[in-house]
Amino acid sequence: MGKIIAITNQKGGVGKTTTAINLAASLHFRGRSVLLVDCDPQCNATTGMGIDKSKVKGLYDVMFRDYPIQEAILETKHAQVLASHADLAGANVELVDMERREFLLKSKLEPVKDQYEYILIDCPPSLELLTLNALSASDRVLVPVQSEFYALEGLSDLMNTVRLVKQRLNPGLELEGLLLTMYDGRTRLSKDVEKALREHFPGKVYQTVIPRSIRLSEAPSHGMPCLEYDRMCRGTRAYLHFTNEFLKLQEAERLQAEQERLERERQAAEEAARKEAEERARLAEEARQREEEAARQREEAKKLEEARKRELAQQRGKKKKGKQRRRQEPQTQEDKPQEAPPPDPEEEARRLERERRAEEERRQDEELRRELQRREEERRREQERRAEQERQKELERLRKEEEARREATHRQEKERLKELSEAQKQAEREQESGILGFFGIKRKRKE
Repeated sequence: MGKIIAITNQKGGVGKTTTAINLAASLHFRGRSVLLVDCDPQCNATTGMGIDKSKVKGLYDVMFRDYPIQEAILETKHAQVLASHADLAGANVELVDMERREFLLKSKLEPVKDQYEYILIDCPPSLELLTLNALSASDRVLVPVQSEFYALEGLSDLMNTVRLVKQRLNPGLELEGLLLTMYDGRTRLSKDVEKALREHFPGKVYQTVIPRSIRLSEAPSHGMPCLEYDRMCRGTRAYLHFTNEFLKLQEAERLQAEQERLERERQAAEEAARKEAEERARLAEEARQREEEAARQREEAKKLEEARKRELAQQRGKKKKGKQRRRQEPQTQEDKPQEAPPPDPEEEARRLERERRAEEERRQDEELRRELQRREEERRREQERRAEQERQKELERLRKEEEARREATHRQEKERLKELSEAQKQAEREQESGILGFFGIKRKRKE
């Protein structure tokens, strides 16, 4: 996805349009796809790229007349341009009564954002609705700062506006950097302004400064960037160096973002692995608890069986002791039992048969009970064995998935690191080739 950069400063005459034109041309010269959007009703970026503003469909038609942005974009040999014309001066009046007026430009640029690496918006020199639209649509803000005292006064107001836009309209808006323009190293004022900026914005002020150059002022009158007008002038060399620094910072930012993304993915993979390990531990703990519960139930059943046997033994012992006590007690004449009549042989046979049958039934019941207990024990063991097999299968499946995921993550990280290394090498080669090409032109002219 392309990066949208708003080039803005509420103070006029600080080099916003010059920076937008020459940065776009230099990026195009470095082989980057770039779109320059002229959001200034003065249309200086349009004429500076050699476009007749009276004969084109521009940003006003795209924003307020629903003209397709793909047809409004013009192809030049320096960069692609979404031009502007004088009708854009009435945009602030038309935006006043519109709903979501701050996001109109963002909605219009959305269809073409992925087609470019960089979209540069040249903003008007005021904090009006067009500037708010540009800031709401942008990812970064590039601020050209003239090396004078008045530029510092307006910079604080601009930073407050950027902060408010970030809080209320565009949370992703960040400061890309500050570029010192019209710099004169011979004066103390320029050096003081530079020192103050670097102290108040550490790490955000570009090392490259744009010097005062008459060639930079002459180039727009010929409808071309200074890169084409005079490649050997100080202004052209400064913007080429600034473009190299800009691209180097963009590449470093991209690499850092990629490393952060890889770190987040690694942490997510570790978190997923930790959760899977916890899940496996939970499953193992549940299986262990089930085994303990089954063992406890078996132990309780065994204790109950032993208690029942002890109770039966105690009852038998009590009956036996009672019989022995009665036999040992002396019997009086009255207590002596009368002699029973001799038993009937048939009745005795039937009694013995009944006792035999009762004993047989008790024996069969005991065997049946033992058989049922045995079957229940076998069924329980079979269930435990199957549960253990299922648990082992689940653990094996989770282990294989974890190995496959780690292997895939490792392979992706290697591929991404390889791509990042190749991209960095390619950027270094491009930068080296650009610098060699620049010095090659210089030697040719001297000859």
